[in-house]
Parts: sequence; C-alpha cells; structure tokens
Amino acid sequence: MEIQENSPKKKNKKIIFNLLYIGLTLGIIVGYGFLNPELKGVLGVLSGLSPMWILIAVCAIFVYWGMSTASLHLFVRGVGERISFRHAVKVTMIGCYYSAITPFASGGQPVQVMYLKRDGIPVGKSTCVFSLKFVVFQLTMCLYFTVGMILRGAYYKAQHPQIFYLTILGIVINAGLMLLVLFVVINKVKTMMFTTRVINFLARIKLIKRPEQALLAATKTLDEFHSSSDYLRHNRGMMLMGLLYSILEMGAYFFITYCVYRALGMQGSSPINIIFLQSFLYLTVSFVPLPGAALASEGGFFLFFSMLFPGTQLIYVATLMWRLFTYYSNLLVGAGFVLVDSLTSVFKKKDKLPNGTV
Repeated sequence: MEIQENSPKKKNKKIIFNLLYIGLTLGIIVGYGFLNPELKGVLGVLSGLSPMWILIAVCAIFVYWGMSTASLHLFVRGVGERISFRHAVKVTMIGCYYSAITPFASGGQPVQVMYLKRDGIPVGKSTCVFSLKFVVFQLTMCLYFTVGMILRGAYYKAQHPQIFYLTILGIVINAGLMLLVLFVVINKVKTMMFTTRVINFLARIKLIKRPEQALLAATKTLDEFHSSSDYLRHNRGMMLMGLLYSILEMGAYFFITYCVYRALGMQGSSPINIIFLQSFLYLTVSFVPLPGAALASEGGFFLFFSMLFPGTQLIYVATLMWRLFTYYSNLLVGAGFVLVDSLTSVFKKKDKLPNGTV
C-alpha cells in the first residue's frame, strides 16, 4: 500500500524533472545562438523565413498527428472496441506528450493504455493495439531504411561513412525490438511461462504479496492480448491499412525537414533525398536514453544536414526550426490535452459530490 501511495508523487517528480531538463536543453540551444559571435545574424535569418513553407510544415505536423490517430482508431476498432475519432485524437496527443518527456519515449504507450482502460477497453486489448502499432511502425522504418539504402546508400557510405554505420546500428536495434514484440504476439505459451517466472521472482523478493491473483490477472490480460492479435493477424487488409497510415505518418514527419530547407531559401536537394536522410537520422538517435533524445538529436541534425545548410547561421536556425516542429510542438500541444483532460476530470468529480459537500 505504501508503494502505491508514493508512486503518484514519484511520477510527478519525474515529470517535473524531465520538463526542467527539456527546458534547460532548449535554453542552452537558444542561449548558444544569441551569445555566439558567429551567430549575430540569426534574427535576420529568422525574419527571412518563407511563410508559405512554414505553413506547409504546420500542415505536415497535423498530417503526422492525424495519421497516428487514424492508426489508433483503426486498431482499437479492429479488436472489437468502440472509440470515437475525437477521443482517439486525445489519447494520441496525450501519448505524444508523455513520449516527449520520458527516456526512449517509453512513457507514451503505458499512459495511453491507462486512458483506454479508464474508458472501458480491457488492458489486454489495448496492449495488443499498441504492440501491433509498434510492429507496424518498426516495419515502416525498415521500409524507409531499405528504400533509402537502395537510392542513396552508396553515396552516404562514400561521402559520410559515419552516417552510414550509425544508421546500420539504428536499424539493427529497431529490427531486434520488432522481432521481440512479434515473438510475444505469436508465442503465447512461452510468453506465459516467462510471465509466470517473473511474477514468482517478484513474489520471492516481496514486491508482490498475492502472486496467485497477479498470475490470474496476467493470464486474463494475455488471453485478451492473443485473441485480439489473432484476429488482427488474420485481417490482412486492416494490417496493410495500418502500415499505409504509418508510412504517411512518418513521411509527413520527415518532410518537415524539407519544409525547413525551403523556408530558409535553399534549393538544389530533392524532397526524396532529404526525407530518406531524415529517416536515417531518426534511426540513429531514437534510442538515445534521454527525453526527446535531447542534444543527440540536435548534434545528429548538425552532422547529417550541415552539408545541406552551409554556414553556421543556417544550420543553427534549421536545427532550431526542425526541433520546434518535430519535438516541441508535440510537447506543447500534448501538454494542452493533458491539462484539459485533468481539469475535465476534476469538474466531473465535483459534479458527482453530494450537495453541500466541500
């Protein structure tokens, strides 16, 4: 009981710490821009940004959010549960916020499972939804990697070997995680054996007081998970539609870099070249154990794109604009959804109180 009472406080402390960390990294980046003598013309570069391409970048981030929402909506309905598209938007954006403030973006999906459970969707089914979304996402990244290597691999290896080998490492990690999740989806017996061993171990070290109840709950969740995954695995049309949503989602995300490129008045590099180069960067930094892969993302962007943004001022502004659209927008808009949901919950609880209760 004591652990359960303290856990919300610990969770809030972690969130506050992560937000302070993110604010600090943003402050370092902005401060560097204003204090570095080589960047005196940054304000002039910002004032010269193309409004049309900034607007296109805004549209791209909305497409990114929209496709992620459509994927969630598709898979939730695919496991036999009802969810409105409007509610799917809220769950998606709350997930974006928690992914943004946690290392490895690990906080988003557990929170989304919690929100769906609150709305009556069983944990096993919602876990299945996010597991399959994860598999589809990893498959999408494998496709981007494969096509990118076919089109630009030889060039990157010859001109930028560090980019080439870092990307290889990233795809190996992604593929390994995808195979791990697929193993859980496919092999019910071994998954249950592993879960039983974990519960027994936790019971021995006194972290679980009632292992029988925990085992029953785990069995029920796994049964729901596998019955849902069996349905979706045999519904190839739905899986292909989910894959299409994911391809469009990440395509819009990667296209934002091209929008920044054109907003700064740059020309000469094709959208295809920049989209696949951005996908390589994503694969390289996605497993940095910091919220939002902070600093590694900025450093990676400088390494990958300095050849396309000549000059210190241009690459600095490009990095700042790219992070604003691809990271801080998720953080700020997602925080708005979290705040509105929290306030709505408070007012609902007040409405349920008996008259005269303070």
